[in-house]
Amino acid sequence: MEINIMGGSINIASGNSKVTVNGKKINNNINQKTVNKQKKESLDGIRNILIYSDVDINMEAADVNEAIIHFHGNTVTDDGLKFFTKQEDGELIIKAEIPSFKTSFFSDSSNISFIGNNNFTLDIKVPYKKFEKIYIKTENGDIGIDGINLDELVLYNKNGDVDLSATFYSLKVECLNGDITFDTEARNDIKLNVLSKNGDIKAIINNIGKESLKVKSNNGSAKNKIKLNGQYTVIGKVESNNGDVKVY
Repeated sequence: MEINIMGGSINIASGNSKVTVNGKKINNNINQKTVNKQKKESLDGIRNILIYSDVDINMEAADVNEAIIHFHGNTVTDDGLKFFTKQEDGELIIKAEIPSFKTSFFSDSSNISFIGNNNFTLDIKVPYKKFEKIYIKTENGDIGIDGINLDELVLYNKNGDVDLSATFYSLKVECLNGDITFDTEARNDIKLNVLSKNGDIKAIINNIGKESLKVKSNNGSAKNKIKLNGQYTVIGKVESNNGDVKVY
C-alpha cells in the first residue's frame, strides 16, 4: 500500500505500508502477532456469570460439559493484555481486556498514527443449563448471545451492538451507542428494561397473551405490534433516545 499525504492526518492499521508525507517517505513496518488463549471452567455450583471486557463477546449454549472461554485476536504488543477467570461464591468471573497501542509520526502539519490492535473476540460456550444471572459489561465491542436459559440477564454496552436470543424472566439492556436486537420465546411472565441512547431497537417476543409495555422513541418511530396469542405477560419498557423502536 502506498499513501501520499499533503496535509491533515490518517490512521493506518498494521502491515507493511509506504507513506509519503509532503514528499518525504516514511516506511511503516509493524508486524502483528496472533493471540490465542483458552480457558476451561467447571460450572458445578455456578449460578451466575459476570463478564467484563472491551472486545466483542459471543456467548452461546452448546453441547459441552464445562465453560470454554476463548480469547483471540491480533496485536502488535501483548503488554497490558488481560485475560483471567476465577470462581467465588457461586460466580464465574471472566475478564478480557486489550492494551492500547499507538505510534505517531509527525511531519510539518501531518500526523500519522498506526493503531495496532484489532479483531479481538471473546467466545464463550456454556452447557445447556439454567443460570440465575448473567451480567456483561463491555466498553467497545458487540455482544452476541444465543440459546441461553436464565432468570436475569443484564447487559451494559458503551459502544457496540447487542444481538441476543435467550429465555429469561428479566432482561435489562443499556447501550450508549449501538443497536439492540433480541428475540425470546416466553416460558414465564417476563420483565423488560431495554434502552439505547443512540441506536435502533428491534424485539420479537413470542408466546405472550397480555402486555403492558412502554414502547418509545424520542427521535424516531416507535411501533408496538406484539401478537397477543400466547399465555404469558410481558411488562416494562423498550426505549430509544435516537433511533427507531419496533416490537413484534
